[in-house]
Amino acid sequence: MIALLVATGVLGGLVPGALAAESDPSASVDVELLRPALGDGGVYGIEGAGVPDKWAWRVGLATQYERAPVLILTEGLVTSRPVSDRVGGWAGFSLGLGRRVAVQAFVPLQWQSGDDTLVSADGAGLGDPRLGARWGLVHTQLFDATLRADLYIPLGRKDAWMGETSTRAAFGASAALNGGFGAVLLDVGLVARPLETPQPRLDWGPAVELGLGVRADLLPGFSVGGGWVARAVLAGLATQDGELASEVLVNARYDVTPTVSLSGGAGVGVQPGVGVPTARGFVTATFADAFSRRPPKPEPVVEAPPTKEAVTALLEEEIPGVTDVAPPPPPPLVRIFGDELAFREEIAFAPNSAEILPSSHELLDAIASLLASEGRIAHLAIEGHASEEGDLAYNWDLSDRRARAVWEALLVEGVSPQRMSWRGVGEVIPAPVAKGAPPAPVSRVAAENRRVVLRIARRLAQGEALPETPATTLLPWSGEAVALEAVSIPEFTAPKPEFVDPTFFDEQEEEE
Repeated sequence: MIALLVATGVLGGLVPGALAAESDPSASVDVELLRPALGDGGVYGIEGAGVPDKWAWRVGLATQYERAPVLILTEGLVTSRPVSDRVGGWAGFSLGLGRRVAVQAFVPLQWQSGDDTLVSADGAGLGDPRLGARWGLVHTQLFDATLRADLYIPLGRKDAWMGETSTRAAFGASAALNGGFGAVLLDVGLVARPLETPQPRLDWGPAVELGLGVRADLLPGFSVGGGWVARAVLAGLATQDGELASEVLVNARYDVTPTVSLSGGAGVGVQPGVGVPTARGFVTATFADAFSRRPPKPEPVVEAPPTKEAVTALLEEEIPGVTDVAPPPPPPLVRIFGDELAFREEIAFAPNSAEILPSSHELLDAIASLLASEGRIAHLAIEGHASEEGDLAYNWDLSDRRARAVWEALLVEGVSPQRMSWRGVGEVIPAPVAKGAPPAPVSRVAAENRRVVLRIARRLAQGEALPETPATTLLPWSGEAVALEAVSIPEFTAPKPEFVDPTFFDEQEEEE
């Protein structure tokens, strides 16, 4: 990233100078209204309010085409199109610094042509790089709020409406009202810059920017959205010769993998002005990953533990014949504990996947056998849970796929689909913690929350007969027929009464 900024500085000084003699240097205005962002949960042009709550990095690439992004207005009428066509690209990098804090940097590169080369130069050039920080002020299941600060470095081209002559700062806030459908977004900011008049009828200075949007999560990993963005240069509100502008946008996003996302969309200018094109199209790609700090290595053990042979010899010496005693049987793989099925070991999955590891196949066989012998279990709810690591939507999707994988495995083992259902709950229902227990290490808490729970949702009432089930069923994903296990209800066996010697009480009375 440092090398990229250095290269930006060098090119930003060389490229503008090549055409400065042929154009008006008064075009030193960075007119872009929509800028890519790497926050969570937003739409293009309206920054999301989500901030990673752990160490994470993200890389973003964006490109767009704009038709007539720079218009010179006189009393509301277009008198010149200094830039008629512009193609731009951005490269960005974001790094989370722990809970609710992230920093980011963007470098823009643009190419353009126009109808008036005396007002703006044609060709390629760099825009002003942007450095920023994000702080998550509020983070709940229903509402997110984030504060932001950005600094624009004046390294861009000064003769083509790409870069400005002075450093400027921007401050703002983003909010999101979350729900099962998606989110409603609000983004407001203030750009602080010196008051200038780059063109005779264009006042440029501090500006207020506003964005309103909505995102609809239609399918896991797929969402659509839209919004309205506007900018008002405070010094030019009286004349409104391009200083007040707005645009509407629509876009769609698809998560190709948990770490790769693609999006695209279009926009149309509503209120013509500087920085708002008559039409716009854009495509973005985001690559994300996360890493955690590794725990320190444990201190080396000074004394080596005794060997198995030494322990065996000691036991044989102190307790003769101990080797002839059979070891106690291991606890069962699965048993009924209250309203849940308790496992000796949790069902294991491949990392970041819903693939059940071979080591858990024996456990699934035992669960199917238990359900066949315990016909009083009328319905079993399979719940997938996740830890707080990573994105909420990704955690919910992964927990749902893992719960479905267990449902499919038990169906293959012969458990009737009428006795089972599955759902994913993500990270919203963490594993219970015993009252008064000391805080556990973060790694252990995360491991305990990554689990699949089998809850007994319904039991047959006393005397209620077993429901009739077919002998076979079809696997819904392949159409293959599988045999269903015969279900039975264990007979109730009353405990045998303890034998009591009738003379015992007589002896007690004599002693008293």
